[in-house]
Amino acid sequence: MLTSRCNNSRDLVRPNYSTGPASSAFAEAVSLSAIGFKGDGTAPVSIGMGLATVPPPAPHNHRPIAGNFTFGKISDVTLDTSHVSKVKCHRRDKKVKEFFSQTVAKNEDLSVGVVAIMTLMKVIEKYKDTTIQGLDENLKDAILTIKTSDYPVTAINSGCELFMRFITFAKLDYKNFEHCREVMLDRGHIFLDKLQQCRDKIVKLATKFIADGSKVLTHSRSRVVLKTLIQAFRQQTQFEVFVTQSAPDNSGEVMCKDLRAEGIPCTLILDSAVGYIMEQVDFVMVGAEGVVESGGIVNKVGSYTMAMCAREMKKPFYVLTESFKFTRLFPLNQGDLPDEYKYSRSSRKRVATDLREAHPLVDYTPPAYITLLFTDLGILTPSAVSDQLIQLYL
Repeated sequence: MLTSRCNNSRDLVRPNYSTGPASSAFAEAVSLSAIGFKGDGTAPVSIGMGLATVPPPAPHNHRPIAGNFTFGKISDVTLDTSHVSKVKCHRRDKKVKEFFSQTVAKNEDLSVGVVAIMTLMKVIEKYKDTTIQGLDENLKDAILTIKTSDYPVTAINSGCELFMRFITFAKLDYKNFEHCREVMLDRGHIFLDKLQQCRDKIVKLATKFIADGSKVLTHSRSRVVLKTLIQAFRQQTQFEVFVTQSAPDNSGEVMCKDLRAEGIPCTLILDSAVGYIMEQVDFVMVGAEGVVESGGIVNKVGSYTMAMCAREMKKPFYVLTESFKFTRLFPLNQGDLPDEYKYSRSSRKRVATDLREAHPLVDYTPPAYITLLFTDLGILTPSAVSDQLIQLYL
């Protein structure tokens, strides 16, 4: 039920929320506290001089409700606007999902985590209400909508959480809402600019570890690994790459095709041939969907198997990843990974009764199997990740 006041028989007056007590202005590094208030008019509110409480209309009666609505004196009228709110939310969610999916399709070189942040920026730009609480609620709803897509959720979770903490601060008091939104957009653009520089920093660090005559093993298709290998080859370094087929989506085939297009010697191997080929390579270089608090990684299924083989055969296992993929998760084994990380939404819906019938998309590689992580924050050992996470979320 929505409690509201109307000035005619058709229009509802949107409640005027206040932002609450003031806090200090944005510091250089801003963090977010969750503000669990609705800003779209769907929560019961008290308005001005009185309340208008109204019941649901008669079944199948969709005619406008007649009544006398004034600001000075309120006539008691009862309306059920829950269906209106649901329609608005559905339309908004549909637009968010469409923008996200279309942007991913048009920008194959971008991580889904970055595209998710671009989508949140669009939500801020298009937001029509005038409350910080309402905007915050819309951003949270948008994140939930993005996570219903069939794309990997790991990077979406970590990227969106870090973005939210960077652009907003709880209970800020501005002269007007527009100023607050401008600050959020400015900070959002700064955040996106930093993300676009991350990959170049990682490439600069990692290319130094690729020597002439090296044989590199990689898994699936990591954009940052691909860019690193291409950059090293353009620096006249001669090396050879082995790429796993990477079932079930066979993304390794795309990786191999991209490397060959640059003239880099590349061999596509079966996932089950990792142990066979490991004795021939000098090191393993993979990307990551996410980096957890322990320093372990969440990555395409098969990464854990590759890491175990590398450790047994004394081969370095290098991980190349951006810091926005650092996530506040502490799994101890494969079972600790949330289902939304391991299975696509379509898989969870198809085999909702028993997920053992679904193939996991990612697995967890413990820190003990990782030699170094190349990030935009520098070259880290797994044990240093927790310290960096503290700095990121302060």
